[in-house]
Amino acid sequence: MEERDYLYLKGTEELGEIIDILRNFEGKDIILVVPEGTRALAHPVNIEILKKELGNTRKKIYFNTEDTGISSLLKAAGFNVFLEEYEPEALQKMVTDIIVPSKKKAKTAPRVVSKKRGSEDEDESEDEQELRPRPFKPKRQKKFSAKSFLYVIGGIAVITGGVVMILNAFGSKATLTVFPKQEIKQFDEIIELRPDLITADPENQLMQGTKVAVTKTHTTSISATGEGRGGARAKGDIEISNSSGKSLSLVQGTRFQSSDAKIFRSTERVYVPANGSETVSVVADESGGQYNKEIGAVFSIPGLSGTSWEKDLIAKAASAISGGAQSGTKVVTLDDLANGKTQTEKELRGILMKELALKYPEFVFPEEIGVITIGKIDASHKVGQQTDKVSFSATGDVQTIAPKKEPLVEFLKDLVAKKNLQQQQYVEIAQIDIEQVRIMDLDPKLKFIRIQVQGKVRLKGTVNTADLAKSLIGKRLEEIKNILDQTPGVENAEASLWPFWRKTFPTDPSEIEIIIE
Repeated sequence: MEERDYLYLKGTEELGEIIDILRNFEGKDIILVVPEGTRALAHPVNIEILKKELGNTRKKIYFNTEDTGISSLLKAAGFNVFLEEYEPEALQKMVTDIIVPSKKKAKTAPRVVSKKRGSEDEDESEDEQELRPRPFKPKRQKKFSAKSFLYVIGGIAVITGGVVMILNAFGSKATLTVFPKQEIKQFDEIIELRPDLITADPENQLMQGTKVAVTKTHTTSISATGEGRGGARAKGDIEISNSSGKSLSLVQGTRFQSSDAKIFRSTERVYVPANGSETVSVVADESGGQYNKEIGAVFSIPGLSGTSWEKDLIAKAASAISGGAQSGTKVVTLDDLANGKTQTEKELRGILMKELALKYPEFVFPEEIGVITIGKIDASHKVGQQTDKVSFSATGDVQTIAPKKEPLVEFLKDLVAKKNLQQQQYVEIAQIDIEQVRIMDLDPKLKFIRIQVQGKVRLKGTVNTADLAKSLIGKRLEEIKNILDQTPGVENAEASLWPFWRKTFPTDPSEIEIIIE
């Protein structure tokens, strides 16, 4: 019978440990005793990995286990399971050669190897006496000595030094962010605008202006406030035309009927000549706004119905027949007309101002408008007429002289600089904010306009970045602070160096970047 060596597992080994044990063992014919519940061999993927790793070892390996699950996986993968490959007659003899795994855990690695066996004819007692354990020696754990520690520290120092040398070889860079000094001041200037001026004259505060004009029509309405008391009958005049060759006299109280069957009566006797006409005053039979008629309204004369005069006489309203109202209704008052006209003019002025800003967005206009002309304001009703609303309509136009915004801002900068910056060399105007523009004087013929401009100016310190960079060459951070404290126009600054361990600014000014905030 072939010699075989026994190897015993504890059941807690990882798959890699089992593979190393089988690879490193010297024997070629091995029986591996696997305890029940060995997790490393309880999964088909691990069994396939084990088969692949042991495929080139040229060792014959048998597995002995009472775990039916592991046994099934091993057989399915093509491994030899001990005792299952022999005939029943040989099993009795071979069983005596099996050394049962010890239940006591060894302190060393759990691999115990039996002595190689001879032929089947040798005595069983003799075989047992020759069996001797061959313990598997675990790999010695390397200890981390002080000498190794020094080697590691030395290696790190060498690498760090190399990195520093490489970074230094590429030079250094510096960034300086400068925050200039700032100051807010108020300004108040009087400027005269002239349309015929060719060149601005800051010394005399003269500037070019442009004539602009806008025309707009506006309609508004207000509620009537008068109260109709006891009702009122509409009154007016009717013109009677006679196309016959005969004259006709109509007595006082003659009835005239409108197209909507409203009856009016003449207030006097009237004589209508042949082929002529005459006007007579009429009054409505009843009070109410429904009796109010427009000029030109046609009337019939019921008393002449069915006679030849019915066709010969034509009656029309010579004026508006108005004033009809019932108790509790609204009628127009004098105050309504006055208030409506005032409101219309006020709204029209505001609309003209807005229209100027929309039509000329590049210009600056004062709060007051220039020369304004408001035409006749028409009202939809007269005093005493019945209505809930009274409408008003008017057309207006405005003409003025205005400056363009950008030239005005530049002109103001010149004026402010002349007054505020003559003694400040390292200051510039950063921003001009116009807050209010008012008309001080206006020529009716629009030859000039004098305006007052008020607002705020933001002054900002100036820094010559090229000169500043040269003054910082090779300087330490402490020295740079003193230099910046003595630099006019600088409020504060922030510096950063690369590489970070550098303590001085580069010697090349091109490697110094200065950012002005």
